[in-house]
This record gives sequence, C-alpha cells and structure tokens, in this order.
Amino acid sequence: ARSKSIDLARHTLRKGDRVRVRVTAVVGARSVTKTSAVVVVADAPPKVTSVAIDPAAPTGADVLSATLHATDADSDRPTERRTWTWTCPGGQSGTLVSATLDLPDLGIGHGCSITLSDRVSDGQKAVTATAPAVVVGDRPPVIGSVAVDAQAPMTDDTVHAVVSAGDPDGDPVSLSYQWTLDGTPIAGATASSLDLGNPGNGDPVAAV
Repeated sequence: ARSKSIDLARHTLRKGDRVRVRVTAVVGARSVTKTSAVVVVADAPPKVTSVAIDPAAPTGADVLSATLHATDADSDRPTERRTWTWTCPGGQSGTLVSATLDLPDLGIGHGCSITLSDRVSDGQKAVTATAPAVVVGDRPPVIGSVAVDAQAPMTDDTVHAVVSAGDPDGDPVSLSYQWTLDGTPIAGATASSLDLGNPGNGDPVAAV
C-alpha cells in the first residue's frame, strides 16, 4: 500500500496482524526513509443487526426465546448472555439470566411486560442489545364439561346446568346460558336452571 492511509478491511487484515508504515522523503536527488513502530490490529467487537423476543405475542403458556442476528468482522463465533426482566400488574417483578424464559414455571401471566437484554461477546469484546418489550396476552377461558343434573327428568321437574369452567390466567369467569329444545333456543331460557313445567319446555339440553 502506497498511500498515507490504509483500509484494513479492504486489504483483508485481521486481528493480530502487525502493521507499520515506511515513509520516504525525497528532495531532488536525495532521500531519507524512516519506518514507524509496529501496531497490532485489534479485535473488532461483534455487530448486532437485530434481536427480538420469540414469540412476539406470548401467552402464559409459552417458553420465550430470542432471535439474534449478529456478525463479527474477525469471523469469531459470538456467544450470548440473555438477561430477562419482567414486571406485572400486581407488582410482581423479577430478573433471570437464562437462554429461555419459562412463563408457566415462573408464574408470569396475563398483562406482564417482558424485556430482554442480550450481551453478545466474541471472547474479547462485547456489545449489549435490547429487544423490544412484549406483553403477555390473555388466554380464553376453558369449559371442562357441561351437563344437566338429571338424566331422566319429569315434565314438572326443574333441571340445572352443571358446569366446570376456569381461566388459565386466573381471571374471574362469568357464565351465560341458553337452553335449547331439539336444537332450537327456548325463548327466555337463559338462567342456569330450567323449569320443565313451563309450557313448551319439553326435553331441553343445556348450552353454555
């Protein structure tokens, strides 16, 4: 290279290479040359293009990981150190250093906000990237079973719907009812019980 500057990347120099410059000054027919001290090409830190929490729209049943895009000018293989932080509406909060974040195991549920700080190192130098925060979404309630409390009721009996239902996020569950007769909704029959003695009720089936 014969210029006063050098592009190390253009000349495929890598960390550990030893570089010096020799300068020659010329006046007429006379010249003098002097060489600089050696400088050693240093390690270049990794470069993070993007980092994101996966999945981006979690629920309380998920185990979170992260997707990292990073490069290293020295062809080193970067390693990660992930630090997860979460805060929840009820005041719960925490920090964990781990490759993944197990939401059900830690009790992190609906409404919690989660952030990720990812330290990327090539063994000598490191950079830290922060992923956009995600919020744990709501899961729908679950109806385990629905039954009528009498298998062979009489026409003047009152029957009741027996329901097993809950919410995986611990939210309160409200139930609505609609009784049907041969698949057709019975007008006004929207309570948890049905008086079969009322005209037209016949043999209903409970629907919740």
